[in-house]
Amino acid sequence: MCWKLVAAKIGADGTRHELPPKRGRRVISAATAAELNTMLRGVVNDGTGLEAQISGYTVAGKTGTSRKPPYEPPRYMASFAGFAPAESPRLAAIVVIDQPGTNNNQYFGGKVAAPLFSTIMQYALRLERVPPTGVMSAQPTTNGAAIVSATKKSEPSTPEKSGAASTRVAAAQNSQVAAGILGRHVP
Repeated sequence: MCWKLVAAKIGADGTRHELPPKRGRRVISAATAAELNTMLRGVVNDGTGLEAQISGYTVAGKTGTSRKPPYEPPRYMASFAGFAPAESPRLAAIVVIDQPGTNNNQYFGGKVAAPLFSTIMQYALRLERVPPTGVMSAQPTTNGAAIVSATKKSEPSTPEKSGAASTRVAAAQNSQVAAGILGRHVP
């Protein structure tokens, strides 16, 4: 399988020159990749990236928070980079928020960028028709709509995780999310 990041170059005369796909090459061992995947899943399942969870999918990723110079007054950048489904990645995305609000410590990547990642990635997974990796179930709501939630067969669902995920699913169903998906698969 070949992937393209750049599809073509445009010459000075405006002529489009298609670029042939190149075969990828392994840059880390399979064992290291598996270990890193497990660690990044842990960030989302049990760490600072809890709000990046997507009902029905395993997600792996990393939160980020940094201060920007000059350091007075404090200014921040928050980020979340991740991919899904974690066991066989199909899509990856990064959300970077420059100078999120600083009230009530709401400038951390796990608090401001991870929920946005979850909403965008959920939309992209549905758009690309990536099948869920968990067991799906529908729960009726008071307004007659159904909230779809899921749990992995190998992991029991906890109220904290499934409740937050269900809330994000309902919010995503009620909102119009615009997502740009970069790159394209070349068969």
